[in-house]
Amino acid sequence: MKIIAAVMLTLFSGALVVYSGMSVFRAVVPVKKEIQSEVELMRIEGKNCPLYFPKEQ
Repeated sequence: MKIIAAVMLTLFSGALVVYSGMSVFRAVVPVKKEIQSEVELMRIEGKNCPLYFPKEQ
């Protein structure tokens, strides 16, 4: 009985280690979403440089 409990705890802790490793990997290498849309920009002359804003704003 003790051997079964030890094996179960070992498997459970191993699963937690793998899950946390995958979480760290996903945080370091995020999935890039490739959503592209055409936006028309409006140029406004600022004090030191031109500023660009979307036409809807």
